[in-house]
Amino acid sequence: MAAPHLITGQQGEKLAQEYLRSQGYRILAANFRSRYGEIDLICQKQENIVFVEVRVLKKSTEICPIQTITQNKLQKILKTAAYYLSKHQLWDKPCQIDFIGITYSRGEWKVEHLPEIWKGETVCGSNSSWQPW
Repeated sequence: MAAPHLITGQQGEKLAQEYLRSQGYRILAANFRSRYGEIDLICQKQENIVFVEVRVLKKSTEICPIQTITQNKLQKILKTAAYYLSKHQLWDKPCQIDFIGITYSRGEWKVEHLPEIWKGETVCGSNSSWQPW
């Protein structure tokens, strides 16, 4: 049997997927891993490739979910995103990183979506300066 925090995390990620679909996002991948790190959800909305970090916290914590994203975590997301774009030959697409914070308290889920916590323009045809390697 999985630990309770893992079950809550899985439920939160499913809720995030449902929320994103309701907002017009198409889910391309979930829990995408590379040697650089993991991205919870990779989506497409219109022309944008959207890399989504999902954090699930119990309401009893004193911090809000966005406060758990460190500069180190953001760099890992960027490196993994670059790997994904390269692997799938999507360098011609604009991309962004979104954040979804989910809190769970007394049997209720609350979803907070912060789009574009980072935004990159089309890389192909540019100087590709955002590539993290």
